[in-house]
Amino acid sequence: MLAAMETERQRARCRKRLERLSVSGVDCDSMRREAIVELQRAIGFDRWCWPLADPETLLPLSGLAEHDFGPGVPRSLELEYSGHDFAAKHVLGRRPNSAGSLDAETGGDLARSPRWDEVLRPVGIGDVATVSCRDEFGCWGWIEAYRDGADRPLRSATSSFSPRSAQAWAPRCAAAPWTRAMGSSSSRALPECSCSTVT
Repeated sequence: MLAAMETERQRARCRKRLERLSVSGVDCDSMRREAIVELQRAIGFDRWCWPLADPETLLPLSGLAEHDFGPGVPRSLELEYSGHDFAAKHVLGRRPNSAGSLDAETGGDLARSPRWDEVLRPVGIGDVATVSCRDEFGCWGWIEAYRDGADRPLRSATSSFSPRSAQAWAPRCAAAPWTRAMGSSSSRALPECSCSTVT
């Protein structure tokens, strides 16, 4: 019981730090890296990816990542967007509950996911949790967290890795490509975020 209370306190502190970060003056890439550090502390994962998205097609654009399946990314995306995979980014970007994990969506049988079986499993990745960064205008990116195969699933962590947790990042993700194109890394060129953050 005490451990659960401490975990909830840690997640509440994380939510407050993420809320402050979402309206801070740091550039989008720095903001995403700092947010990942906070999420790693609260949820526990080593590898991650945060691609931006085209809200019309829900295709990934540029992104930041720390994982070890770089050469497998094209095949991973091909399998994910095939329509036969679980917790796929483009599906999460459209559905009401925009957070999901492979473990939860495969009923604990990760091998049901072709993406996991062919690309992620060989590098030792276990569960993957994904949340869409979206607002009323669309989905602007995703946060993906990867746990090692020997680690417990991320299923229980998706309560703090929730759709509201990513809603505050949507305006910053949306502005990132345009800010870069205009040659500015200042957050003053980015829209204000009036959304609340992590639930």
